[in-house]
Amino acid sequence: MAEDLDSVDTSDEGFDTSEIEELVTGVKGGSEGIIIKCNGDRFTEDSRTTVQRYDFTNPVILTELDLQRIKSRIEKFAYYLGGHLSMFLRKELNVSLSSFESTTYSEYTKSLPEPTCLRLFKLEQLHGVCLLELNPKLAISIVEVLLGGQGHAISQARDLTDIEKALIDDVVDVITDEYTRQWEDVIKLDASIIGRESTGRFLQTSPKDSLMLIVKFEASFGEVSGNITLAIPYYTLSPLISKLTSFDPSNPEKKSGQNSTKWHTCYDTINVPIKAQWDVFEISISEILSLKSGDIIELSKDLIPNTTLRIEGKDCFIGEVGVNGEKTAIKITKSCISEE
Repeated sequence: MAEDLDSVDTSDEGFDTSEIEELVTGVKGGSEGIIIKCNGDRFTEDSRTTVQRYDFTNPVILTELDLQRIKSRIEKFAYYLGGHLSMFLRKELNVSLSSFESTTYSEYTKSLPEPTCLRLFKLEQLHGVCLLELNPKLAISIVEVLLGGQGHAISQARDLTDIEKALIDDVVDVITDEYTRQWEDVIKLDASIIGRESTGRFLQTSPKDSLMLIVKFEASFGEVSGNITLAIPYYTLSPLISKLTSFDPSNPEKKSGQNSTKWHTCYDTINVPIKAQWDVFEISISEILSLKSGDIIELSKDLIPNTTLRIEGKDCFIGEVGVNGEKTAIKITKSCISEE
């Protein structure tokens, strides 16, 4: 039996001894190691490959088209937000989109400055907690404007007082209200502030590996400028994208669940048969067979104003038969086409 085992041919095995040692050496040596495709092929050493960690507990992926739809609404949001903040502060304030990107929750919280002006808010109809960060220097200047000052630029950031935080909450309410307004044609959203923070080190509103959409706006008035950052979890956006995909704002009939057909100019030259006819009366088959040339059938005068106009075999209009010049004509008096 031992001799039989020693004589087994292992040349056709997937890995030989040297390959296994090579894999073990790569792991122990801390090198990048060997990357093998799902079909068993290996990447060459000179191939450019990147290994990215994937969180299977949070499998929400937004396509390029989804992100483009969101970006379109975000740009519109920035436009209207500048006007509403200007009215609220009674001072002209410009808001423009400066960056639109995705990152993980842990990377975003690590990038937050200290101190900062951070608000946690919840969209009641959706899952997850969103974050809104105001540059602390910008926040202090805005508070100065709300208290009647000019809003001069400051050189160093500091923590806000309780009164200043309450004033900033009013500004955040304006921002979140405008954000929810941009989605009201898709879903009615209600936003509420649920927390305040001055650092991102202790935030636990989302899993560390969950993907976040990070949108930065540059707000400026006078000599003051700073960033307003909106951080939204992907799983919060997912229901919005689902509704947005099935909703076409340019077609109100589609919104109400009704089907509609888009008209194309090529339809203009299609010919369809049109027939004008009367529903006279019913007779038996034997009477029809007995009819011959020269027979007279009396018709009611009520048929003339009740002539049916059929298009492709379908009753479309009711009209009255008459004469127009030297031709027989029908004056349409009623439509039979149902409005769906």
